[in-house]
Amino acid sequence: MQKSILIALISSFIVLQSIYSQPKPDKVSRFHQKILTFDSHTDTPLRLGRSGFDIGKRNEGGKIDFPRMQEGGLDAVFFAVFIGQGPRDSLSHIKARDRAFQIFETINLALANNADQAALAFTSLDAALLAKQGKRAIYIGIENGYPLGNDLSLVETFYNRGAR
Repeated sequence: MQKSILIALISSFIVLQSIYSQPKPDKVSRFHQKILTFDSHTDTPLRLGRSGFDIGKRNEGGKIDFPRMQEGGLDAVFFAVFIGQGPRDSLSHIKARDRAFQIFETINLALANNADQAALAFTSLDAALLAKQGKRAIYIGIENGYPLGNDLSLVETFYNRGAR
């Protein structure tokens, strides 16, 4: 009997300690609002060209859109310019490069259409500056080197288009 009472008391102590040691939701929320949050990789650009997807509106089938970023307190994201690896020949490299250019254009169009909600970011400071304006910071990254083919001058070209 004493053993079961002791176990009950220890269990109660553990439960109460875990309840009272948890941060309060309002405290966590205040902390979250003070910090800059960043998602270092999203495949959202692959959705931007799809019919019916508008990044400026809440999309029930999506994961990232500007309203959700606002709701979740997500300040900045890296949009991936992704081209799946294909044949390593001149024609395929040209197609991959051109597809990458299309994705850059799609990102730029989405940002132009939603300039009140988000903007392209180039430096680490841009995220904080845009957050102060109530905007989400969008960085662009190239996922894999396939669009470069054998032309390393494209590194500068992609950089000039906003890739970081």
